[in-house]
Amino acid sequence: MVLLAAMKGVAVNRVSPWVGVKAFEEKDWGRFFGRQAEIRQVADRWRQGRLTIVAGEPGIGKTSLLRAGVVRRLQDDGARVLPIGDTGDGGVTGSPAPAAVARNPYVTALLLSWQRNEGPQDMGLISFLRGQEQYGRRGLPFPVLVAVDHFHHVLPEAERRGFLEELAEAMAAVQNVHLLMSVRTLELGELGPLRDVLGHSDPFVLGPLDRDGALDAVVLPTIGSTLDFASGVAGRLVDVLGGPAVEPLLLQVALGAVWDELSPGEVMVSAGHLPEPELALAAYCVPALDGITGEHGMQTCEVGTWMRRTLVDPDGRPRAAAEAVVREEMPGSVLRALENQYLIRRSQTGVALRFPLIAEALRRIPDVRASAGRADPHDSLIAARLAMSADDLPIATWHAQVALRSGGPDRRIVAEARSLLGDIAFYRRRLEDAEEHYRVAAEEYVYVGDLPQAGRLLAAIGRLRLEQGDHQGAMEKLSTAAYRAPADPLVQMGLARAFWTTGSTNSALTALDNVLRQSGLGNVEARRLRGELRADLGQAQQALADLAHVDRHAPAAQRAARLLALAMHMDGSGHLLDELDEIIAAAPRSGPVLLRAARACALSGDAARAADLATRARVAEDPPLPGHQYALVEQLLIGS
Repeated sequence: MVLLAAMKGVAVNRVSPWVGVKAFEEKDWGRFFGRQAEIRQVADRWRQGRLTIVAGEPGIGKTSLLRAGVVRRLQDDGARVLPIGDTGDGGVTGSPAPAAVARNPYVTALLLSWQRNEGPQDMGLISFLRGQEQYGRRGLPFPVLVAVDHFHHVLPEAERRGFLEELAEAMAAVQNVHLLMSVRTLELGELGPLRDVLGHSDPFVLGPLDRDGALDAVVLPTIGSTLDFASGVAGRLVDVLGGPAVEPLLLQVALGAVWDELSPGEVMVSAGHLPEPELALAAYCVPALDGITGEHGMQTCEVGTWMRRTLVDPDGRPRAAAEAVVREEMPGSVLRALENQYLIRRSQTGVALRFPLIAEALRRIPDVRASAGRADPHDSLIAARLAMSADDLPIATWHAQVALRSGGPDRRIVAEARSLLGDIAFYRRRLEDAEEHYRVAAEEYVYVGDLPQAGRLLAAIGRLRLEQGDHQGAMEKLSTAAYRAPADPLVQMGLARAFWTTGSTNSALTALDNVLRQSGLGNVEARRLRGELRADLGQAQQALADLAHVDRHAPAAQRAARLLALAMHMDGSGHLLDELDEIIAAAPRSGPVLLRAARACALSGDAARAADLATRARVAEDPPLPGHQYALVEQLLIGS
């Protein structure tokens, strides 16, 4: 953040007692003050009820309340609390490359964040939550407290309900889990799937700090340091910012400005150190707006000028604008970025400035002589992941490249940025580019000693080569991956796919059996992959056992395998084909999906459609059929 020190050229080497404009983490609990009543109320609700909803505007402090307040209180009371779950803002590193993932990426991110203290395991929500169950001496279960933060990262909006339905299904299956959802106020109406399972729960709406809480947040972090406030100065700062209702973000912006005003030898905060709130907020707005315009390829002042024209009236007062009008003038990605930087807010009535004070801050921007500063590569990586979650690949690329340029000699930053660029190339189906980025990322992970992550990336390269028909190259990469990460289930699953593609069916099943012996039947993806292979082999009953929980949220390959197994098990009952069109539409160029569908049609007596699907399977390329399965195609064509 560029604040008034950037204008004055002041060099401050001490550590500020205040956190600044970022969320408090669990390690910051000793500096988190002003929310004691809210901490107690949310902790009590979470411990007692199956669904707790914490709602509030962006930047109001929901994440800080949970991480630095509620979790600490509950842990001190002996409650079983998992790490706060996230849906993919970059807080969890080392997530599998997309070439190696089949499930909902937001569910994957949530699982990885919940597993942060245990080491990642590849399993589904239900299996993971069942694995967390603990019982007392009388056989009664201890409540397990889990939370989902940053729900707004689940984009596009069409996928949000699927994420909630999968979460609700897991909560229904594991009865002793208590869920807390942290959401923006506008998202409250989307939580129907959870309320249908867990019952209606009035949200706990988090508001601004009251005056006493704001004073605590200003003064108490300085206890134990050499810094102190002159008489009345802390109260004056709070009153200038809103008195009885102080926004936490504005308070931290102002405290950052206070700190930057202090020279290294000063230990007393006097009235002369208090900033003009509008100017301090303008200094916060400058880098935020510059970053947004830069990442979208816009003119430097374009977004700020639009905000002044649209969201501020001619007299300088804030005003709302209809969302339909706003979306005609600004791309949705720009609006999301402004909301995530706490500069605007959305509501049922439209779009407005997040704080009325921003209207004056926008006018004061010319007074801020902000230095360009060097981009923080960690922030750039987070922004890249957020852009990917919004399916905005150009902006994700831009941020990942900024991280790569600004990372300097930090080879982990290089590894993470290259891995992200590989993910982006994979989603664009530029498989050669994806392989090159993954290769460099794997080398960097080896250099920093993260062999498991290097192994996962090599396994992803192996999967890419399988898709391109390079079976020998795939086996070489997967064998190297197994050497780097011999116990990693994703690597072993990649080997199983390679064995299957090359016709070594027994080796494929043995690899999957090994994964399931090591991690238990809770490894849903390994079980489902084994179910696919068993269906292809005609082992209907065993396949159905592995594919028991496959539903409409599952990938098309798994759904087609289950359909085939059911057709074999029920001797081709015709009603099974009701979902066939939906499965084929989800993967119209997949050889395995088309062949499984063709075999199911043949078993149900529809020889003509079976022949048509078999013909399509023979020429499909995304992915193509394994060589050993072409004989099945010929059998279907002869049978027609």
